[in-house]
Amino acid sequence: MEMAGSLSALDVSAIKEDLKYSQALSVNVSNFVSVKLSGLSNYEIWKAQMLCLIKSQALLHIIDAENHFPEDKGVHMIAQYDELVKGWIFSSMKEKVLKDFVDLGTAQEVWKKLELLNVSIIYLNSEDRVDFTFGIESLRDVPELENGHSIRRKKELYDAAVEGCWWKAKSILKKHQSAATEAITANGNTILHLAVERGHNYFLEKLLEFVEDIETKNQKGRTALHIAAMVGNTHAAQLLVQKKKELLVNLDHNQESPLDCAFSNMKLNMSTYLLKSAMSSDLSFDARGLAWELLNKFPSDYPIRETALMAITVTFPTELGFMESFIYPSFDNVRKKTFRRVPIATLYPVYLIIFALFLLLRLTLSMLYFLLWKVLVVTVHPIKNIEKKKKDYQEAKKILSLICTQLGTSTNNYKEAILEAVRQGTYEVVDEILFASPTTINCKDKNGHNIIQLAIINRSEKVYNLIHHIIERTESYRTTKDSSQNNFVHLAGRLAPSFVLDRTTGAALQLQRELKWREEMEKLMLPLELIEENFHKETPAMMFTREHQDLMKQGEIWMKETAGSCSITAALIVTVVFAAAITVPGGSNQESGIPVFKNETAFTVFAVFNAFSLYTAAAALLLFLSILTARFSERDFLVSLPRRLILGLLTLFLSTTAMIVAFGAILFLVFCDSRPWMLAPICVFTCLPISVIVTIKLPLLVDLIQSTYFPIFGQQSYLESCKINTKNTTFMR
Repeated sequence: MEMAGSLSALDVSAIKEDLKYSQALSVNVSNFVSVKLSGLSNYEIWKAQMLCLIKSQALLHIIDAENHFPEDKGVHMIAQYDELVKGWIFSSMKEKVLKDFVDLGTAQEVWKKLELLNVSIIYLNSEDRVDFTFGIESLRDVPELENGHSIRRKKELYDAAVEGCWWKAKSILKKHQSAATEAITANGNTILHLAVERGHNYFLEKLLEFVEDIETKNQKGRTALHIAAMVGNTHAAQLLVQKKKELLVNLDHNQESPLDCAFSNMKLNMSTYLLKSAMSSDLSFDARGLAWELLNKFPSDYPIRETALMAITVTFPTELGFMESFIYPSFDNVRKKTFRRVPIATLYPVYLIIFALFLLLRLTLSMLYFLLWKVLVVTVHPIKNIEKKKKDYQEAKKILSLICTQLGTSTNNYKEAILEAVRQGTYEVVDEILFASPTTINCKDKNGHNIIQLAIINRSEKVYNLIHHIIERTESYRTTKDSSQNNFVHLAGRLAPSFVLDRTTGAALQLQRELKWREEMEKLMLPLELIEENFHKETPAMMFTREHQDLMKQGEIWMKETAGSCSITAALIVTVVFAAAITVPGGSNQESGIPVFKNETAFTVFAVFNAFSLYTAAAALLLFLSILTARFSERDFLVSLPRRLILGLLTLFLSTTAMIVAFGAILFLVFCDSRPWMLAPICVFTCLPISVIVTIKLPLLVDLIQSTYFPIFGQQSYLESCKINTKNTTFMR
């Protein structure tokens, strides 16, 4: 009987367990887990929902090793529950995720792998992260992480390095100092690598106080200095080199030093610093001077010549502009051109006088701010920058010449560099390369365009002027067409790239520049070639109109808005000065009607300038109105509309200036009787509105005059110093 009772109790327990299993089996998983696990992006949401389901059925022990299995469950029932939980997990996974887990035996193994991958993926760096899944492939070779504490510690270190939060990392490193050299990403990067890559230099400074071994390498054999060289973090490189100079000669698995990484990633400032450190040079040397030293130091077959050529092509400094040349003149050019027979010593007083007048003008304007330091900001500092710019330009040309000399005459050595130089309009690089290797003129890009076509497409007028004589002398160049049967006028009819258009102020002047290019290309072609159709059955005129229709609309809007705002100003001036003309200051003699102040000099100044302001303002108003009522055809943007705007702005400047002078004369006449000293403050305050309008509108006026009346094609002064000139017949076929 006792035996029967015992068996009966076991049966009841089994029946209860079967009922619990049946209840769990009938659970609708979608009521708890509403998302399908697709990867890291929704893992946390999925995990929270799945845990709710598992806990609701008291099955947490199935996936959590720390929760022990109940003793009253048999092996068979445990296996059933395990398969049930595993089925829940698998049913809520998308196929691309599920395929990496189907081979696992138990639900606990599945859950553990999900946890491991989640933590590991979180601190993968950007080049290894897979956005749409867990990145199983990238983690196949990752060593097994020891335990949960190690995983959490590495995740916290990763977060601290990414955020640049030193206090978080410090609390961990105090307890686990060796963690500073442990790999915390899938590609073997340490916290040191990450701090350098992210640019957290304060974090790096503090970290280096904890770390002694800073030569730790990642899976590609790269130290933290390699990373600094690749991202251009010069300050980090300085900290690392000061800590250990041996990093400079460490090579990665590709046998590349940090210097090679800097050159291959075109980080010139970084290359400069590494060169200085590697050669133990004086750190006061400038970047291009050190590049010159490097190219002379290493043999001609050292594999940085082509990279250095591309780097200097991309970063080639611009030459001095018109105003910069005026402030910091080149006496060599002056002596060669204008003052060839004048001794150089006699030129210094001339430039000193001009410069003194320039400083005096700047000083007068600076008095309006009542701060002495403004004089230094607007005069001395820009001059130093101009001097540095000139020096950089001269040294860049020296380095360019040396590189081309060492690269020889092989076209393959120059192909990428000359194509990039043409795109950027760096005529100095094109000139040097063509002189070293004339056959590079036939190089073509991936679209089949040669350097002549590229110069037209990218509106590189300086490059075009440099090779213009080659086009004229060689018939095959002039008749060259691209794969779409576009001739030169077709290419000029294409809209210029946005970075080229941005160099010009306003849509109207951008369109004017485009029209100048089309006009120049038409001079090269025969009359019948101007109406040739391309592959798309378009003539050059049709292509130009289609490509530039939006720019024309923008140009019309820009021109009307500019003329409209200026016409309002002109109308106000007309109103004010006309009222002042009929309201004589001081009144008139009631008998004769003659103004009381007729014999005063200040009154004469008022009358003359007031009348001049009235006439010029009226003229400006008419000019602006003529713009508002213009027809705005393509050809009008070439000369007609810009010329009207130039004349309108000039007359508006004169009118405003004359109005202010007339007002100042009245102030002196009415309020300064027997107090001539008040003339000085009146003059100072008179300059204020004049300087404001000049500062705001003068740049626009200068741009208009230069764009309209200064030719961009033809024999320019900068071509005289080029090696490829009109007398060179090397390129004749």
